[in-house]
Amino acid sequence: MIKEGAFAENEEEKESVESAEDFSEEVVKSLLEAHHEVANAGTKGIILKLLRNELPAHVREAMAAADGEDNPEGTLAIKALKIYAFGDAQREYERLKEAREISSATDTKTAPLAKVPRTSGFFEINAGPGLRDALNNSGAFIGPDGKVGLIIMDFIEGEDLATLLYKEVLKRAPDEGDPYPPDMIDRLPFDELRWAVSQKLGFAQAGGKSRDENVRAFEDERVKNENEKKLFHALEKSGFVLPEGILSQISNTVARFHKNGFYHNDLHERNVILKDGDLQHPQTYIIDYGSATRNETLSDDPSRKPADDNGLVKRLRPLVKTAAVKRRESINESTKEWETRFNAFENNPRMKARYDQIAKMVTQSDVANMDAQFGAATSTDTDVEIFLSALLKISREHPDRKAEIIDYLTSQERKKANRGFVVKRIQQWKEAVGNE
Repeated sequence: MIKEGAFAENEEEKESVESAEDFSEEVVKSLLEAHHEVANAGTKGIILKLLRNELPAHVREAMAAADGEDNPEGTLAIKALKIYAFGDAQREYERLKEAREISSATDTKTAPLAKVPRTSGFFEINAGPGLRDALNNSGAFIGPDGKVGLIIMDFIEGEDLATLLYKEVLKRAPDEGDPYPPDMIDRLPFDELRWAVSQKLGFAQAGGKSRDENVRAFEDERVKNENEKKLFHALEKSGFVLPEGILSQISNTVARFHKNGFYHNDLHERNVILKDGDLQHPQTYIIDYGSATRNETLSDDPSRKPADDNGLVKRLRPLVKTAAVKRRESINESTKEWETRFNAFENNPRMKARYDQIAKMVTQSDVANMDAQFGAATSTDTDVEIFLSALLKISREHPDRKAEIIDYLTSQERKKANRGFVVKRIQQWKEAVGNE
C-alpha cells in the first residue's frame, strides 16, 4: 500500500496520491511481466526502465500531481522504478529529494554542477511468493517476508562512468584475442563488459584467503588499486582523455552538498551518469542516495565518519591530463628538484665554492678538468644532481654558454651509456633546458 501523503505537498496533491493505492502487488507484477529493461542491479535492488505509458492511468495521474515542478531534463516520458528491501525506499526517497533541492538551488556563482534525478514518490507493498520470485529473478534480493519498497524517479539516458571507461578500452585498442567483436561492445551487459576488460588487461582477482577480515579487506583494496592502474594505463596509452568538465561538475556538486551538511557516502564510477554518453558536451548526474547522511545523523554516533565523496575525483584526475601535460609536469617537477639546490649554492660556503669551481671551468672551456670533475661526480646520484644543477644555473646566468654545455653533456651521455642513472639525469636536464 502507498505510504499515505509521502510526497504530497498539499491537500489537493494528497488526494491524487491516495488515488494510487492500487499501485500494489498486481500492478508491479504486471509491470515486470510487461516490456521492461533491467537497466542496473546491485545489492540494494534493481532499476527497471519503464515507459510512462506502461503505467496505469491513475498511477500516471498521481505521479503528475506529485512532480510539482517542470522537467528541464526532458525525460518526462521515461521513469525508473527502483525496488528495495522494506523500509529503505522512504529513506532514499527523502535523501534523493533533498539532494535535488540542494543541487538545484539558485546561486550567484555559475560553477558547473552535476544534476540529480527528479523523484515522484515512494511506495511500500507486501509481495506474495509469485512477485517475490519475479523480483529476485531480476536481481532484487527480496527477503522471505516479501516486503518491498519502490521509488519512482526520472530515468537518465546515458552511461555510468565505469561502463564508459570499459567500453573505451575495448574500442580503442582491439586485439585479435578479445572475447567480443567491436560491434558487440555497446550491447554488452555491465558484468560481461567488466569481464572482457579484465581478460584483456589481465586483472588480478580480489579475495584474500586470510581469516582476518581486515587483512582480506586490505588485500582486496590493493588488488583493486592495481587493476585501476592497469585500466588507466591502457586508456592513457590509447590516447583517451576525460573531459575536465566531468570532474568539475562532480567536485562542485560535492562541495555544495557538504556546504549544506549533506554527504553522498557512496560516490563511485557507477553512481555518476554521463547523459547520452556525450563526452563533447558533458552533463553528469549523481545517482543512488541509499547511503547518504546528514551532519545530524553523524553527530548521533561520533564513531561514524562520512566516506570520502572527493575520492572519485582524485582517482579520475590522471585521466584528465594528456600525455603532453603529464610530461611537461614531470619536467617542471624535475627542474624544481634541481632548483632547490640553487639556494644551497648561495647559502652554503662549501657548495658555493663547488659552484664557482664548475662555473670557472665552463667559462674557460676547460674540458679536461670538467671531465675529471664530472667523472668524480658520477659516483652517486646525488653528486650527479649537484653537478647538473650547477650547470643548469650556469646556463641561465651565461646563456651564451648554453649550447656549449648541451654539447658537452651530449658527449658525456654517449660516454656514460652503460651508467643508466647518469644518462637518465642528463636527458632530464636537457628536457628541462629545452622546455625553458
